[in-house]
Amino acid sequence: MKFNQNNARALKCPEGKSDHTEWDEDMPGFGIRFRNGKPGVYVIRYSLNGHQSRLALGRVSQVNLVDAQKKAKQHFGEAASGQDPALQRATASSKGKVKFGDKVGAYIKTLEEADLSPGYISDHRRNLERYMKELHRFSASEVTRAQIAEQLDAIEEEHGFRQAGLARAQVHKFYNWLISKGLLDINPASGTEKRASVRRERVLDPAELVEIWHATGSDDEFDRIVRLLILTAARKTQIGSLNRKTELKLSKGLLDFVPPHVRAERGQDTSDRGKTKNKERFWLALSTQAKAILEKVPTRIGSDFVFGEGEGGFSGWSKCKERLDEKLGDAVDAWTFHDFRRTFDSLVVDECKVAPWISDVCLNHVGEHRKGVKRTYNHAQYVDEKRIAMQAWADYIDTLVTAKELKIAA
Repeated sequence: MKFNQNNARALKCPEGKSDHTEWDEDMPGFGIRFRNGKPGVYVIRYSLNGHQSRLALGRVSQVNLVDAQKKAKQHFGEAASGQDPALQRATASSKGKVKFGDKVGAYIKTLEEADLSPGYISDHRRNLERYMKELHRFSASEVTRAQIAEQLDAIEEEHGFRQAGLARAQVHKFYNWLISKGLLDINPASGTEKRASVRRERVLDPAELVEIWHATGSDDEFDRIVRLLILTAARKTQIGSLNRKTELKLSKGLLDFVPPHVRAERGQDTSDRGKTKNKERFWLALSTQAKAILEKVPTRIGSDFVFGEGEGGFSGWSKCKERLDEKLGDAVDAWTFHDFRRTFDSLVVDECKVAPWISDVCLNHVGEHRKGVKRTYNHAQYVDEKRIAMQAWADYIDTLVTAKELKIAA
């Protein structure tokens, strides 16, 4: 019998039979099966590795004949290529049950277990949990490129171009992770608009450093931290959550920043992830000026952190920075704490005549001297070289500040 939409729907199971299949003459292996008095169902019969199998495609009353034939052709093609259509459909069905929101938490957990920086993890939480919340209720396989693009446009409008670019990159990584786990086959974020981030190149000039130095001259905790950031070129989290017990080595004139995995081996707290971004131990050499500031900080009761209140390290960066910017006025254009590191890297080479590779080790960067196979073998800390460089830098800052003071006095 040659099937068409009318005769297919009119077919009935012959009387006296509990299991009967009517096959389509135009498509061998495609038919309508009747079992136990139930309505007809489109089925296919295919051979794989010498074994014959059947697969139901849906009720005749619910599925259009043309659609059923298309599905049949697809499955015949899978069988011809050595794939089992039944297994392919079961896999697709399980993937369809994976909701976007249900897997975000598991993905964030993998980032935490990888000892990635708190900022990196926080960005993923913000973008995947909050800004992409509209997608959480959908199956991850059902989310379309258009839906992701719409969310990215909304992020750009409300939070800016850079945030939208960051969100796009992190959604893309999230989908790649789902694919690596065998939960999906395609990444719908691919092809969405990339918003390239602009690399920050801000370097403070010497006059701006002096202005910031003079604006932080009190014994206020934040002022001490800012001056330490200038003198040490450290990351703000390294100084803000500096641990007196495990990291501050004043007798040696050093700060000892140990990666989380080493802390875990020692049975120490690992909540301060990100102290060493490259996950390697870092001895930061203190100049006499930096050491003098730290020696004046009173020991806190009930906490091992040098700065901060309660049990934690220093917080309130944004509000304190706003107050400092108000005090500076127009003397210093838009700047960030991280600009101190870039400024150090530039001026310590130009003004203090420190070799670039020594500047790299002062910042705990993997410079040219440790690229490739050298990184595997060379684990030197260059503490003496760091001491000389950091003292030269602090003396240079002193020279700038003193010159400004003499000029004012004159």
